[in-house]
Amino acid sequence: MGTVQCLREGVTYIVDLLLEFSLGFGQAVDLVLLTLEIIQGLLMSFLESSLLLRQLHDGVIQTRHLLRQILHLTETSRIVTGTVG
Repeated sequence: MGTVQCLREGVTYIVDLLLEFSLGFGQAVDLVLLTLEIIQGLLMSFLESSLLLRQLHDGVIQTRHLLRQILHLTETSRIVTGTVG
């Protein structure tokens, strides 16, 4: 009976170690997945801010173009009216 009891305790010990390992491994996987979610969020924020900056740049370019057209129209109207100055 002593050998069977020792064998049973050894198997129980191995099963306990395997359970602890699987719990620790599960926690490590959770940490990796959480880290990946954080990285994904940071990348999405970066891409959204890049898109916003691109839209802002396009708006500035359009504003510059509009101001040049207004300046040209003003100069043209001065030439036509003879108030060059």
